[in-house]
Amino acid sequence: MRYFIVILAIFAVLQLPAFRRWDWLDSMANRASLALAIGIFLSGVHHAVFANHYVDLLPEDWPAKASQVYLSATLRMLFGIGILFVPTRIAATIATTVLLCLVLPVNIRVAIQGNYTGQLVAAGWFLWLRLLVHVSWIGYCGWCLTLKSR
Repeated sequence: MRYFIVILAIFAVLQLPAFRRWDWLDSMANRASLALAIGIFLSGVHHAVFANHYVDLLPEDWPAKASQVYLSATLRMLFGIGILFVPTRIAATIATTVLLCLVLPVNIRVAIQGNYTGQLVAAGWFLWLRLLVHVSWIGYCGWCLTLKSR
């Protein structure tokens, strides 16, 4: 959740005239994509560093939980880098969207059942807010895909 907020904050800052004077940042697509790239990359780093937290969110009978969390972390970092470059931006943004959709069921399960692993101690409303933010992140990816790069 925090990394989508980071994306929105970076995107807001990049709207300032001082940043828009840079040739690369004069395009809305480049500003939106830079914010997405930073957010998804940092999310990947967070998933790698705090992998145990994300492993605990998966169902107990889930196979190779740690491997899947590390794979997700690695893919997020790679997609973040890919989003930076115009030739790979569309593919990386689509891949990010697919990845976020693939992990969406886990967030739905956590919101419905709650999480009592001790890793995420939060009120029920927060878990639903987290789910809403996750869906918003998917929407942001879709919005980025509609923007034209120069």
